[in-house]
Amino acid sequence: MLLHGLGGSHRSWSTIACDLAAERQVITVDLPGFGSTPPLAGETSIATLADAVTTFTSQQGLGQVDMVGSSMGGRLVLELARRGAAGSVVSLDPGGFWSDIEKPIFKGSIGASVRLVRWLQPAMPVLTGDPVARTLLFAQLSARPWALPATAALSEMRDYARARRFDELLDKTWSTDRTSRACRGRPYGRSPSAGDARTGSVSLTSMSWPWRASRMPACTGSTAAVTSPTGTSRNGRCA
Repeated sequence: MLLHGLGGSHRSWSTIACDLAAERQVITVDLPGFGSTPPLAGETSIATLADAVTTFTSQQGLGQVDMVGSSMGGRLVLELARRGAAGSVVSLDPGGFWSDIEKPIFKGSIGASVRLVRWLQPAMPVLTGDPVARTLLFAQLSARPWALPATAALSEMRDYARARRFDELLDKTWSTDRTSRACRGRPYGRSPSAGDARTGSVSLTSMSWPWRASRMPACTGSTAAVTSPTGTSRNGRCA
């Protein structure tokens, strides 16, 4: 299961999901308040998102599913590992482990960037199609923004603009909760529960709460299984 970062959606993984699906069964999700998934009732925080993911995996019969998270998703999979609610975990650049000096810098810079992204939405197809403009847009978010596919960059900018819980989560102080204290000093990139990888069937599933089918990434030749709101599934081809 792949968990996106703050402001993203399941489409954040579109550049690598198909390569991963050649080796493992892959599930991408829209976390509550992001992408096509409605927000949670009440507070949205790492803790309540972890509650939602745990409920989701239990209801879907996923058990101790292996998880990869990026940024906010990286912080989320660490919390799920702390709870014993995940299998093997990979945490990519987990958010929230900032010092007291770094926290206001991050909040101010990323907040201003997203406000600019919202204002520039009408021009986004042109901006994301230009390598120079794309580099400026993603300078804080990507090591090689000029190399990002224009279509993936545009999807990400659209998701940032419509993320309904971005501002609320940005205001949370994550660096003083239980996850930070439990994981501080551990190397990034693996969780306390990291274990051996298991090879699964070649399939790609895209889900969102409340179990609506979401758009599939382009995936030539891979088998797709899309879960419907009723819990049934259909098989198809990603092309």
